[in-house]
Amino acid sequence: MSARRRELARHLNGAPTREAPLVLPLSRGQRGLWLREQLIAGTLAYTETVAVDIDGPLDTAALRTAIGAVVRSQDSLRTAFVVGRSGPVQVVRPPAGVEVPLEEVPYPGSQDGPDDLLDTVVRDGLLVPFDLGRAPLLRTRLYRASDVRATLVLVVHHLVWDGGSMSVLLNGLADAYAAVSRRVPAPQAAGGPALSYADVVRTVRAREADAALRAAADHWAGRFDDVPAGGPPWSVPAEDRTPDRGGRRSGVIHREILPPVRQRLRAEAAAAGCTTFMMGIACLTAALRSGPAPSPVLVSAPMSVRPQEAARQIGYFTNTVPVVVTPPEGASRRVFLEEVRRSCVESWTHRHVPLEHLVTAARTRHTGTSPYESVLFNCFSSTEPVQDGTGPTWTARWLPSRGPRCDLMVSWDETDERILARFEYDVDLITADDAGRIADAVMGAAEHLASGTEVHYDELPRFAMRATASRPARDVPPPAGPTAVDVPARIRQAAEHVWREILGIEETDPLDDLDDFFALGGRSLEAVRIATRLSTSLERRVPPRMVAEAESFGEFLTLVAATEREKAE
Repeated sequence: MSARRRELARHLNGAPTREAPLVLPLSRGQRGLWLREQLIAGTLAYTETVAVDIDGPLDTAALRTAIGAVVRSQDSLRTAFVVGRSGPVQVVRPPAGVEVPLEEVPYPGSQDGPDDLLDTVVRDGLLVPFDLGRAPLLRTRLYRASDVRATLVLVVHHLVWDGGSMSVLLNGLADAYAAVSRRVPAPQAAGGPALSYADVVRTVRAREADAALRAAADHWAGRFDDVPAGGPPWSVPAEDRTPDRGGRRSGVIHREILPPVRQRLRAEAAAAGCTTFMMGIACLTAALRSGPAPSPVLVSAPMSVRPQEAARQIGYFTNTVPVVVTPPEGASRRVFLEEVRRSCVESWTHRHVPLEHLVTAARTRHTGTSPYESVLFNCFSSTEPVQDGTGPTWTARWLPSRGPRCDLMVSWDETDERILARFEYDVDLITADDAGRIADAVMGAAEHLASGTEVHYDELPRFAMRATASRPARDVPPPAGPTAVDVPARIRQAAEHVWREILGIEETDPLDDLDDFFALGGRSLEAVRIATRLSTSLERRVPPRMVAEAESFGEFLTLVAATEREKAE
């Protein structure tokens, strides 16, 4: 009997578990996501939606029990995120205090239409922002198509979930369901995961604290100097960019690299010493290049920092890492792929650098996002269906995002025969027409690279904004001026005290209304700390985004005073 099955058996049999919550630090990657959530109110950018198609007779009550067993066995699925005295922490709730309801409803329309299902999930109210302070950060709904076909939808927050968690969940559900539905007493556990969730978190944190990590952060700070400040072709000027807010939505385009091209692309990748991931980076960077070589192109990609001992843990063990591709002038196809391979290996080598450090190193004031956050590439292989021989077959698939995580996210889902490409874009920044032409350029680059002909880099398909194209209309709120309302003395005194303490400003140094938060050394974490301390002092909520979005200390005071006046009225 596998260790995973023994662990699930222990929870199915109701073995004693600890009752006290466990408080743990956040990994740097988690803290970066948490900070982003604080700065963008109501965002769905980090809310993942997974559909598990279940083929075969299904007992809903047994499935409900199986989900409970998985939640009890996985600490991350019982974890909440709260603010402590020194910043955010994660709190693992005891199993007895966490329930995940499962409601069964009829399947909407055809089970083969993922977009129809996603629209239904939205209408059913499952895709709403999570309260990060309340566990579990997981919602479920069973959509029944027939006695032998159903789809289990899981909505989970990225803070407790990554791409490697999919197979863990799928196998865990199948094992637990098999034990429950057959009504066979599960044997007592003889062991569990090689490391507990707490041990895994501590292992990841230990990696983040060494000298190599600091060297990696310095390395990326230097690499960003080579990247053009203008950003990708659709970049919006600072004065026109809409501040981040949770109301943004994603558009989606699906494309497919068919079997003949897929096979040739794999062969060409092998000949160049590249992986499918590297070929995807090559296609995307070629399509988005601003001009001929050696102009650098920057995209980012999630890379695993999961310890080997955490193979059976659900959780977030990923860092988003920049990939900077700079083909030399006149680069041939072969030389271009060598540069892509070198850049990807460089990124993998330095993948343990904290997300927050990268944001700080790359951020350009007032552009809304840092350059490395504009374009994200994700490459993965579909999780194999799970079937134990007698029960149903479980097949998992990702559903598109509803909130944009960045300007453009390109995902390659690799199967044995083909590659399913998905282009998710921020409809506030990229038109549907431009998104389609970006997809055309990426697919065209794949065709060229798969052909094996010695085409030069500068001859590969490239996306360019049409001169007559207009950006989507955006509702830009007028900025609040520092003289919009009178600032009560108690607000000014409290805010000045907190800013000085958090930003390390001596009492003898002036703090002027025109002073800029970022120029004073502020970062995302300091914005959260200022907002938390001031909320306590004023006995009202001050959101962290108010600190980051204000043009100056004086404007921040005005925003706080204005919201207090609105509350009083």
